Amino acid sequence: MKISLRNIYDQQGVSLPVVSVRQNHQLHFKAPTSIRKAQAVFLSKNSGNGFDCGCRKSDSLKLVILPKVLSKEFGEVVPSWVSAAHRDARKGAAVRTIKGVLTQSRISGTDFPMKPWHNSYDWNYFVKTDKQFFYLNSPANNDYDAKNRTSVMECEWDSKFVPLWSLPMPGDRIQVTGRWIYDCGHPINGKHRSEIHPPKAVVSFREETELFAGNKGLSRASKAIVYINSKGGYINQKINDQNYSFDIYLPPKPSTSSVPKFKVSKMIASPVHPIIVPFPKENPKMLKVTIPLLGKSIPSGNYGVIISGGWSDPSSSDAKDIKKITVSLKEVFFKKDKDPDGIIFSKRDEWYLYTGINGRWKLFESMDRGKNTLNHKVTFHLHKTQKIKISTNGYEADAIHDIMGASVGLPAKVTSSSKLTSSERKKAGEGIKKGFLKLGKNLLEGSDIENDKIGIVYQEIPVSQISKGETIHSNKGDYHIVVDVT
Repeated sequence: MKISLRNIYDQQGVSLPVVSVRQNHQLHFKAPTSIRKAQAVFLSKNSGNGFDCGCRKSDSLKLVILPKVLSKEFGEVVPSWVSAAHRDARKGAAVRTIKGVLTQSRISGTDFPMKPWHNSYDWNYFVKTDKQFFYLNSPANNDYDAKNRTSVMECEWDSKFVPLWSLPMPGDRIQVTGRWIYDCGHPINGKHRSEIHPPKAVVSFREETELFAGNKGLSRASKAIVYINSKGGYINQKINDQNYSFDIYLPPKPSTSSVPKFKVSKMIASPVHPIIVPFPKENPKMLKVTIPLLGKSIPSGNYGVIISGGWSDPSSSDAKDIKKITVSLKEVFFKKDKDPDGIIFSKRDEWYLYTGINGRWKLFESMDRGKNTLNHKVTFHLHKTQKIKISTNGYEADAIHDIMGASVGLPAKVTSSSKLTSSERKKAGEGIKKGFLKLGKNLLEGSDIENDKIGIVYQEIPVSQISKGETIHSNKGDYHIVVDVT
């Protein structure tokens, strides 16, 4: 059998138009390569051995913070992350792109708290990767299945550099580009998770409605939410060293005479405009999009647009099946006392709750146990075939939250270099020790200094099944939210 790029992708169980085959090939290799090399890469297995790339064992750096009170092993965070492309000689191999479906979208709430490791908590994107990206997964990744070539890769981006408008919902299609690494802090049976950490570009996709030029009413639209940023927290990346390409698959045609339409909403001011081409030309089924940042000057260091793709609809046939939706978050009730009062001190819970409604995210901060009024409304328009998505997550903050983002005065090199000297590791340890001593009385009382994770909510409601009044419970029984959908 003659081997072609299409054959290779077919072997991965991927059925895509020719344009997507070429585009996906470029995402893996960035430049033309031989079919033989492509086949070898797709069939290769990831060892998951971060020790080969510079990860250290936990007991390789042990700190006595207070004698007989608190000692911790910090070897795994010096360095915390190392390149998984350590032995890959291809230019640009340390930066990879994955595509897939998002299984979770949430704040971490439990990250190592100090700079240069973190400025804030990571936002975590859990991506069930498409088959052609399976080889980038480690055996330590979630739901790793070598036989069926499926796995979930965790992608993490310091939330200080990620705006709420860019965050996707569980179930969304997603494309992530960034640094391909092993996470040294969480070894499982001697294997390390592979991740994209940090990303520098995230494109997520959702189905909604839009008013396109020339149409009298709203019509169905496929939307791409594009966010690109050079800042990642412990490490920064160039964003103008490449272009960013993806496809927007168009919704069903309202009529046989409809022609493609698109609309670009700039979320961050920029002179760079997306290049958008309907494909195939004769009978378009998608919009081929390129964000042409290669070689461009990006003074702000970041880029953001929302691109909507749809159809002309002169007879407004879609509009009759589109409904105005209002989702009201009325109140949240936290059922557990995460910080019981002590003998000396009275303690107040500090619940931080992120709420997402079809990609409209909001953070509610520092709430106490019991009933809390939210009074938060989100209004948008959806077609009868579409869904409302509601997701909430967060954490209950404890003492370690107080030093989140506090600098230990060290360069970012110590968090991600696989070639640290013993003196550099010792200096890092001293910086960590000084940071933890800032926790003061919490250490002296021997109290739990770690934040508490709280349950994750995710619920889909088809527009056709809307009923007023919903009580949504977290999956761990920590809280429930009263929601009105009208």
